[in-house]
Amino acid sequence: MESITGQHWLYEWIDEYEVNSPDMVRTVLKSSGAVDKLIHLAGHQSEMPPSVAREIPSDGAVVAGLGLDLMSKNTCQDFDCRAEVADYEFSQVLHYFDAVVMEASSRPRYAYLDEITTKRGIERAIYDLVNDVSLMLHLRETGLVNYIIFKQGVDCFCEDCMHQYARRIGVDDLVDDDELLRLAKEMSKTGRVGLEEREPGVWYGWLNDPDFVGNIKVPFIRKAEPKKFEVAFQILRDRLDETIFDAATARRAGIPLASLGAPGLFLRPRKAPGLTVEDVALRVRIPVLVGLRTQDLIRLRESEYEHFRRFQELTAEAIDETINKAAVSSPERAAEFVWQRRIRPQIVELENKMAASRRAMTRKIMLGTSFGAATAAIGSTVSAVAASGGMPLVAAIGAAAGTLGAAPTVLPFLVKRIEEQQQFEADRTYFLWKAIKASH
Repeated sequence: MESITGQHWLYEWIDEYEVNSPDMVRTVLKSSGAVDKLIHLAGHQSEMPPSVAREIPSDGAVVAGLGLDLMSKNTCQDFDCRAEVADYEFSQVLHYFDAVVMEASSRPRYAYLDEITTKRGIERAIYDLVNDVSLMLHLRETGLVNYIIFKQGVDCFCEDCMHQYARRIGVDDLVDDDELLRLAKEMSKTGRVGLEEREPGVWYGWLNDPDFVGNIKVPFIRKAEPKKFEVAFQILRDRLDETIFDAATARRAGIPLASLGAPGLFLRPRKAPGLTVEDVALRVRIPVLVGLRTQDLIRLRESEYEHFRRFQELTAEAIDETINKAAVSSPERAAEFVWQRRIRPQIVELENKMAASRRAMTRKIMLGTSFGAATAAIGSTVSAVAASGGMPLVAAIGAAAGTLGAAPTVLPFLVKRIEEQQQFEADRTYFLWKAIKASH
């Protein structure tokens, strides 16, 4: 999967002109060659090699939807906003999935090509490019880019195709403008529309609705104050179009769709019975991982790779068992069941065993020798055992103890303690235990 992750056209421009900070963007753009290359890349970014499209895995990947797609026009383009999503939201996906698929072209298509070629638009283009370069450098720095597959979405998104895609996910009634307008007016009448004038003739509107938390404010450039139902209609139309687009992309790739704060009226329950492991996995909320920064989770995944793989296996097994045996009909209920009934009891049991082992070892050390001497001996012995290669455990400890002078009364307890530690590390919830320690 490493061969197709992190491949975004903007990295080619960044690397060619050695842009290592956002502050360099304005300086680099003084070169006509750099401007021409940017226009060329932006104009051809939709031409994704067919090999990349074929290599997208059918399992282990998920499409980034509303709120999660950092490249979406419905995501705030300010770097700080996108960095916050990147830093704190992707841990909920990467605790189970190995890659996130997101759009590679929507921003440049509407920005650089139209703005950078005109004197009037160059400042806006620089502003957009600085934010995008900041994001791309940040994704590299945190390592998140190694888990992102940038690709073109569905090939055709004309009106006929939109209706076809909408029908597949059960929202074809909302594609009709009259129905969407009715819904917008209903929302405006119930006080769920916010509107403010930032400066003369520049209005920003948003929806005060739990389903739309995190979605950006929509600008309206006009002298007269826009009607609130117009605000609601525009927001609903933009979000609906993207949801249908993302759902179509996910369906074509044969992988699930993950969204943050996606309106429930856009993602209706499937009529077909049955749950999938992927649907449930996206909804499993593990408290320690929810609060873990994406960068920290990635670092932990990579440093504890084997333990992470065991945890993935445990999660998949727990979900599969829940789907087959538990009387649950919704992915949300199944996900809660997986955490509360399957995973949480096992991590609690592991922690109890480890605590009991530590208490027992402490008591025996205190009985066998002075605390200071035992601590020094144990620390040195464990280090020596770690460096002993393939030598049998007892022999390695014995050699280390003989060399370092560990107290004879401590040695049998130390052997037992290290054996127990090996058993703890083989536990499939050990990765979670490590995550808890990392969060502290």
